[in-house]
Amino acid sequence: MSDKAPYNEPALPVVSPTGEQFSGMMLRDYFAAKALPTCLSQFPIDVQRACQLAYYIADEMLSARSNNHD
Repeated sequence: MSDKAPYNEPALPVVSPTGEQFSGMMLRDYFAAKALPTCLSQFPIDVQRACQLAYYIADEMLSARSNNHD
């Protein structure tokens, strides 16, 4: 997790019928996954650069989200 991402909580927490709690994907990963298709369209040959950009966007989204919580 990046220092810019203080609100990186579980994106899709689930409680099973037996009461077990699963945190699932973290919010930073969820945001990056949502941004990745657009990033890949910008850098279709350089997948690593597209992934780095997706996580940069995710960090910025978490930063903006934390600013709204303050």
